Amino acid sequence: MPRPKRVSVMRPIQPGIRIINAIPRTLGTIGLIGYDLADGSRWIVSCRHVLARSANWNGTPAATGEPIYQPKDDDPANVVATTDLSRTLDVIDAAAARIVDGIDAISDVLYLDQPIGVPTNAAIDMPVVKSGSRTGVTYGVVTAVGPDTIEVGPRPGETKALTKSGDSGAIWLEEGTLAPVAMHSEGNVGGVERSLAIPIAPVLAALGLTVVCPAGVGEG
Repeated sequence: MPRPKRVSVMRPIQPGIRIINAIPRTLGTIGLIGYDLADGSRWIVSCRHVLARSANWNGTPAATGEPIYQPKDDDPANVVATTDLSRTLDVIDAAAARIVDGIDAISDVLYLDQPIGVPTNAAIDMPVVKSGSRTGVTYGVVTAVGPDTIEVGPRPGETKALTKSGDSGAIWLEEGTLAPVAMHSEGNVGGVERSLAIPIAPVLAALGLTVVCPAGVGEG
């Protein structure tokens, strides 16, 4: 059986597939499925400029309750989540949207074929992998680590594009353990093949979310 296309309607939703907010109309990727630490509610984690607005947006301000569609905004049945300004970060390009009732979700990243691990910190030369809605599964290596930004470059000899527009929100995971490391936010700055990513552990802490499904709250 052929594998599903990440840009087609996919239920349950999962990390690695395409999403869009109909107002800014910026295509992006589900990075993680997060769970509220207090009530176990389910949330899509991705970039703020995908779920809400970019920092330099000059149009209609973001609001709570805006629908997030998967894969396209051409059918009301495609609404899978809604925005919440209380989980839209101001300084960091990260946000979460609450998954609507009736939409099943799983935490496994599309095409990586094993459960994700516990979030971990990046280290120079760490081999990483991501599943983006535009480029699919790509492999990289951590080349720089800062307090707010992690840089990922291509593996030696790799010819496939590391990132393209539409990959924003995809999570770089440590290869082997699939421990979430950082969220892809911007790519190929200045013509250099690279991914600028945001450390995911502090993002989850700021959003009040965990990637571990709380006891008594089933996926789906």
